[in-house]
Amino acid sequence: MNLVELSVSLLLASLIGLAATGFGRAALSLLRVDEASREARQLGVAALDMFMREWRIAGFNANGQKIAGVTGPRMDGVELNADLDGDGAFSSRNERIAYKWDGTRSAVMRSTQDSSPQPWIDQVPPEGFRLVYFDAGGRELADPGMDSERIAGVGVVLRVRWQPSAGETEPNGVVELRSFIARRNP
Repeated sequence: MNLVELSVSLLLASLIGLAATGFGRAALSLLRVDEASREARQLGVAALDMFMREWRIAGFNANGQKIAGVTGPRMDGVELNADLDGDGAFSSRNERIAYKWDGTRSAVMRSTQDSSPQPWIDQVPPEGFRLVYFDAGGRELADPGMDSERIAGVGVVLRVRWQPSAGETEPNGVVELRSFIARRNP
């Protein structure tokens, strides 16, 4: 083997090494992006599951009396009430739960009773938490605040922003989740 053959061999080996390194970096970047979007989806699914359970129990009264299960319905928030202990008041833990999108924090805030609102889910863009209310016939209520007694279900749209790991050049993305939930205790 002469010097020219050795130089060509080293050049080819270097090119193959560079190509393999570039492929590895691209694959790792793609995995990081996939992981970030999957994590945002999982957080959104868990948050929607929690909201769905609380929505379904809204209006429950341990004594069987009719109560206002949904109060203050808006496009970006709602208050859910349930009298779990049957004392006629919404003063016990988790008997009054409020959800509201907060634009200054880009988060949906959740509060119980008279506690200060805490982030329920972060990285929610404008219009990222939207509630659409329906009556028992499946018709959308034009003004749910005026017709809160008629609310039998809600459509929820939850959008969660995700970002790849620090230093990645991939753009941010948004995961969108949708669900419809009927009330058990209208």
